[in-house]
Amino acid sequence: HTAYRRQRQMCIRDSTIIGAIVWGIIGLFSYNIVDGIFGTGTAFSRIIYTLVGVAGLYTISFYWFLDKDH
Repeated sequence: HTAYRRQRQMCIRDSTIIGAIVWGIIGLFSYNIVDGIFGTGTAFSRIIYTLVGVAGLYTISFYWFLDKDH
């Protein structure tokens, strides 16, 4: 159970890092790599954005409950 939890947390963290890199590329180069690879407004690119957004919200929950855990 602990190994599964760690694996899930790593997946969420990795998705959040990928999202941050995508935003960094947009900010630095005005290039949206997700749209460049999968097409602008395609269903797959929307799924990618949704997953990264959910991962970000889930990551925020770790900070929200951080004080309660320690």
